[in-house]
Amino acid sequence: MVQSLYVNGTWRHKPIAVIASFVAETLDIAARYDFWRASRDRLSVYAKESERGRIEAALARRVPPLTAEEVACQRQAREA
Repeated sequence: MVQSLYVNGTWRHKPIAVIASFVAETLDIAARYDFWRASRDRLSVYAKESERGRIEAALARRVPPLTAEEVACQRQAREA
């Protein structure tokens, strides 16, 4: 996430938070689960509710959200 600042007559972007990260080569169910859990936790802190849908849609273009079956499977694996 960035904050836009007007400095010396131009707009600058100041990083304020990393939403989440991933390694493309290891984008399995567990990695996607961790990515989405971390991103939703951080968005709840740093993003306005009105912005969350737009940000999550942009993230979903890069990292597919988990299906309900994948979430249930991942939760079972983590509990075991």
